[in-house]
Amino acid sequence: MDARRVMLDDGGDTTVGRGTTAAQSRLARCRPALLVSVRNADEAQAAVDGGADVVDVKEPRRGSLGMADAPVIRAVHDRLRRSAPKCDKRGTGPGPLLSIALGELGEWLGGEGDRRREMLSALKRCDVAYAKLGLSGCGRRPDWLDAWVAVRRSLSERALPGARWVAVAYADEHRAASPPIEQVVEAAAATGCAGLLVDTFDKRSGRLWDALPAPRLQNAIAAARGRGLFVALAGRLRADDVPAAVAAGADVVAVRSAACAGDDRLQTVRRHRVAALVDVLARATGKPGTP
Repeated sequence: MDARRVMLDDGGDTTVGRGTTAAQSRLARCRPALLVSVRNADEAQAAVDGGADVVDVKEPRRGSLGMADAPVIRAVHDRLRRSAPKCDKRGTGPGPLLSIALGELGEWLGGEGDRRREMLSALKRCDVAYAKLGLSGCGRRPDWLDAWVAVRRSLSERALPGARWVAVAYADEHRAASPPIEQVVEAAAATGCAGLLVDTFDKRSGRLWDALPAPRLQNAIAAARGRGLFVALAGRLRADDVPAAVAAGADVVAVRSAACAGDDRLQTVRRHRVAALVDVLARATGKPGTP
């Protein structure tokens, strides 16, 4: 692993990406932070109005890290920029940070089609703080680490020079055929990722706690934080799961279902549900909630 170490932090090797310390410091000031995944600009506005710290763009019908279409990403980015002057609820900076789900690693291997070129063009225009790339199917690839680093490097150089990378470990690794969480933690630290997201791949398999035994999750969180990574927890978390996520050591609580009508991830993100999550997070941490 050391031979393939690629640091993204300022002052290190910047061949994979350039560190955005402003984003890191803003995230640190509002930890534990609330990330809300959205599928369009209107949902992004609801997340902003409700008090989300990070707005994550994805298309849930395409999977856990389903990549949205390029026009959607541009629209969300533009809406956040217009909303920024009036949405700083915690004094952490001009509005929420933008995160992008880029699908699974396998989607970026092979030939480059029109959709990928359109995506790269859209990403160049966006101020992306964090980017995520799933590792489903990589548990069967002995070269997954090299492929992961190569794709991240290409994306950073061509479209995401200011984004920090967040490694994704699927709690239901057997369903995802992904590398074990322990390997992902080590790879994330060795290749300069900013953080670790623990999520579920198959949303039918239940919540995070159902997919990964608590001792193993806790050990992975401790290992990640010991290596300087922030930890985001996701996986069909409900509002009543927020205190447990905070107690487990989450720096970021990442939701979609809990922010949607009826706890259904395929429904629409609602402002009042985001605001309620902010208040639950505030009570769990003793910090101020929504104004």
